[in-house]
Amino acid sequence: MPTHLTKTDNSLPRRRAFVYNGGFVFQKHLREIMALAGYDIKIGRPRADDCVAVWGTSPTAWRGEAMAQKSNVPLVRVEDAFLRSLFPARVKNEPPLGLMIDTSGLHFDAARISDLERILLEDPLDNGALLTRAKYAIERIKKAHLSKYAACDLEAPLPDPGYVLVVDQVRNDASVRASKGNDALFSEMLYWAQDEHPAARIVIKTHPETRHGVRQGYYGSEHCTDKISLYDGAASPYQLLENAVAVYTVSSQMGFEAILAGHKPRVERRSCRMERVQYSTLETRTFSQIFRPAWTTLILKGSKPAGTERAAPNDMGQRACADRHSAN
Repeated sequence: MPTHLTKTDNSLPRRRAFVYNGGFVFQKHLREIMALAGYDIKIGRPRADDCVAVWGTSPTAWRGEAMAQKSNVPLVRVEDAFLRSLFPARVKNEPPLGLMIDTSGLHFDAARISDLERILLEDPLDNGALLTRAKYAIERIKKAHLSKYAACDLEAPLPDPGYVLVVDQVRNDASVRASKGNDALFSEMLYWAQDEHPAARIVIKTHPETRHGVRQGYYGSEHCTDKISLYDGAASPYQLLENAVAVYTVSSQMGFEAILAGHKPRVERRSCRMERVQYSTLETRTFSQIFRPAWTTLILKGSKPAGTERAAPNDMGQRACADRHSAN
């Protein structure tokens, strides 16, 4: 669940979380955030009332997964929050400002349900004050141009409005792997962007880590034509979204930010089993199961389970941004 705490929440039960990843041990910032959320980081073998914490689906996560199964204790997955830092960790070595602490799965992993998805599907959220607070938070996020990596230049040159925005990602990123993404899928995404918008210009947004030269993306200069261009500027994602007529992504968080920047969707079924959400000014399509099929305000390539057509964009945004565990 989203965790943004400023002091220990005494209403949360405390639990020992055993870890088998050096990051939890040596990064004081991570330990402090986990402690604020009620988890005391420990090393060793867990007991019946303990849990095991792993970092997402990292290469070392299997250690904790195996220990949790062997010890028959719950597994907690931890990832960067939606608002992480100014720059990517590989660029400035900045620690995360917040963490996603999920007792069920990961928001970007379609293989299993996550705590956040349970909130979207099951929580009535009938607390008017909480919803008002979430709505206010969304507006502040957009007005302040906050994103996962919030360093941006509001004066940076922008492409002329009216383009189709295709969002690139770094190769083999955890969210791409969990979404079954590969070169073929990114090529297919670019193809459909052109096929469905033959008269529009295509702008490929380069990932911040690619722009800073630390990781490769799936697109490069070889994909550029007279109608396709790469954008590696430092503009705010919300500036790019505002000027786009459609957005295509595999599993980027910009798909979620596009929803925050859009309007109430009209959902259309298509014969190719590709769902399409049409906003009054913005269309967003995802080519994977990022945020899981239950997040029906995103576009999912694949079947949709019954009973998952519940969340409208404003509703989903407020549910995702609602903070039940904040401490003032």
